[in-house]
Amino acid sequence: IMVDNSFPIRLRAARLMSGISMEKLAQLTDNIITKQSISRYEKGLMSPKRVSKIALAKALNISESFFNGTNITIDMPSLRTSANNKLTDEDFSLIEAKLSFWAEQYFAKECEFNTLQTGHHIAPLPYQNPVKGIEISTLDDAIHAADLLRQRWNCGDGPIASILRLIERKGIRILSTELPSLLSVFSCYLQYPFFIINFYFAQSLQHRLTEQQGGILTFHNRSTHISQF
Repeated sequence: IMVDNSFPIRLRAARLMSGISMEKLAQLTDNIITKQSISRYEKGLMSPKRVSKIALAKALNISESFFNGTNITIDMPSLRTSANNKLTDEDFSLIEAKLSFWAEQYFAKECEFNTLQTGHHIAPLPYQNPVKGIEISTLDDAIHAADLLRQRWNCGDGPIASILRLIERKGIRILSTELPSLLSVFSCYLQYPFFIINFYFAQSLQHRLTEQQGGILTFHNRSTHISQF
């Protein structure tokens, strides 16, 4: 659960991911909020009133609940131990902020697309896990799951030309964003499975994944599996 001091982190993350300056954000609020106030909010020197939060949410095209950390449930329980416990609380909060902002935007666009295609408001279809119920605790378990996944996804037994493109087609969302240098890639669950890649490692990771003979991601019972490359 996010605490109140996450607001500065979430505001700054949303602004930067929207690609706008403090001055532009102030303008988008119809100058209800000044650039100086936004700067103080992001530094944690001042807390906004409810009317200011609403104005900021509208300007950034996000829900007000984003600022409270209640808009999206993020399941990534293993992340704190994925880099030898070197991630700080601020790192963790920033990652959560980026993921919840991006996921909210993504789901809204997906619903909008489905509505345009069908004329009805349709939420994204639930993810169907092809290896649901399979527990992985040993290398043999992982090999068995990989073989089963290849079979159910009709991948054959040869090299996979583009694993990232494949898992996108199978309903796993992929986000490339700036992450702490300690993280190259990890998987998590935000209503749907997500594969998060550090922007700075994206190209080299794609190349290395292409060379893999059977790389997989497995999600079961909403648990998260961290992948290090």
